[in-house]
Amino acid sequence: MRNDIIQLGDRIFTLYRTVKITPKIEKNISILKEYWRCDTALKKDNMFYFCNEIHEIEFKEIIEDENKLCDTSL
Repeated sequence: MRNDIIQLGDRIFTLYRTVKITPKIEKNISILKEYWRCDTALKKDNMFYFCNEIHEIEFKEIIEDENKLCDTSL
C-alpha cells in the first residue's frame, strides 16, 4: 500500500484517499472522514484529499548512568 505525503505549510499529512467533488460527497464529508478514519479533508482542483495529519512529537533524551546499565550484581 502506497501512502503519499502532502505538505501544507509547516503541516504534513499522509494521504488516504482522493475523491472527485460531487454535491453528494460534499454534503457527507464528516461521515466519510469518520468512515475512513481520517482527521482532515483537503480540497483542491475539484478533488477531496482525505488525510491524516502527521503530528510533530517532542522528545527528551534520557541519559542513564553507565554504571547502572552494567551492574550485574542482582
